Amino acid sequence: MQAPLFKDPSTGSRDRDGSPGQVIRLALPVPIDSLFDYAVPDEMAEDARPGHRALVPFSGRRLTGVIVEARESDESARETGGTLARIDRVVDSEPVVSPEMISLLRDAASDLLCPVGLALNHALPPGASPRVAHRLKLTERGERALTEGLASDAARPVLETLRDAPLTPAALARRLSGPAPPVREL
Repeated sequence: MQAPLFKDPSTGSRDRDGSPGQVIRLALPVPIDSLFDYAVPDEMAEDARPGHRALVPFSGRRLTGVIVEARESDESARETGGTLARIDRVVDSEPVVSPEMISLLRDAASDLLCPVGLALNHALPPGASPRVAHRLKLTERGERALTEGLASDAARPVLETLRDAPLTPAALARRLSGPAPPVREL
């Protein structure tokens, strides 16, 4: 197994003795044939069960993986000398993969020399992983620029459109019926 991911000790879920309470082993959709250990905050412990998906920090980004095992912290978790990163949230209220399917896919991945995280990821329907939808919103400064007539000719239609409701960049471009506006410059 690869070394677990670490995070600042002040952010982990911990028992009175300083060790993480519940630890999960997660299969992430990365080309590394390993499961990854994460600490589970106490308020999520009941939902963090095998077959459920969890959103976690991984190498500077957020990934969704399938929980393969859940256990209380033990000596093996303390041997690392660091603190496990915490899960951000449990994505599902019900398991998306059964224990039998997890076992079958782990065996198949091993036989085919495929990372278990990729095997489990491909067992899920396309588009099943949550995605972040960035929305643009009119700020107080933008509102003030519109109200006081300080917005440039190029910025005015963008700001007026965002006055109605927050929009994704693609939705904003559609509403303005043209190429994507230079929002970063506003």
